[in-house]
Amino acid sequence: MKSIALLLAVFPLAAWAGGSNYGIAPGVRAELVGKVTEWPVPTPKFARDPAPAPDGSIFISVMSGNKVARFDPRTRTYREWDMPAGHRPHGVLVDRQGIVWTTGNGNGTIGRLDPATGKVTEFRTPSGGGGPHTLVISEDGGTIWFTMQSGDKVASLDTRTGAIKEYPISGGPYGLARDRTRAEVAALPLRAGSQRSRPGSVAPGEFLRARIEVVPHVVHRTV
Repeated sequence: MKSIALLLAVFPLAAWAGGSNYGIAPGVRAELVGKVTEWPVPTPKFARDPAPAPDGSIFISVMSGNKVARFDPRTRTYREWDMPAGHRPHGVLVDRQGIVWTTGNGNGTIGRLDPATGKVTEFRTPSGGGGPHTLVISEDGGTIWFTMQSGDKVASLDTRTGAIKEYPISGGPYGLARDRTRAEVAALPLRAGSQRSRPGSVAPGEFLRARIEVVPHVVHRTV
C-alpha cells in the first residue's frame, strides 16, 4: 500500500440517518457518486493496517520502513516516527488516550508509542518471538490481545504493567476479534490442518476450533 485513500460517497438528499433511504422504492438501486483521493505516504515501504485515533487522525504501520505514520485528514499531511531496530510494525491500534500500540512482527515485541513525546517502549513476548501480528484492545483499555502467527499462540498484554501472557493455539493464528458482550476473543488460523491456506480461505470449522474463551483467571479453548 503506497497511499491512503478515502472513499467519499455522496448520497441523494432523500437519505436519512440510520442507513435507510425512504425515498427509494424497494428493489430500485440508489444512484451513488464516488470519488477516491490519494495522498502518498512519505515512506512507501509496505504501509498497512490504518487505525483511527480519537482526534480523527489515522495511524498506519510502515512495516518495511520500520516506521509508524500519522495522517491528518484536515491538513492532509503526514508525520512519521522511527521504531526500534528490527521492530517491523505490522498491526496498529490507538487507544482512547491517543497512545499507539503496534505488533513488532520482526522482533517479537509489542510497541507503545506516545505521539506527544515521541517515546517508544517495547514489551518483549515471554517466548522472545512468535511473530506478533494482529491486535485488539479491551473495552476498558487495560488489556491488549494479539496473535503470534509464527509461534502458534495468542497473547495478552497488561497495558498498565506491560506484562505479557501467552496461550498456545494451533494453526498459525492470523486475525483476531473481540466480543464486546462477553469476555472472549476469537482467532482465525492461517493454516487448516497441515495445509497452508490464504487468510479468509480457512474452513468455518477451523475458525471454531481456534476460538478462545476468556473468563476471570481461566483461559480455555472451545472445540
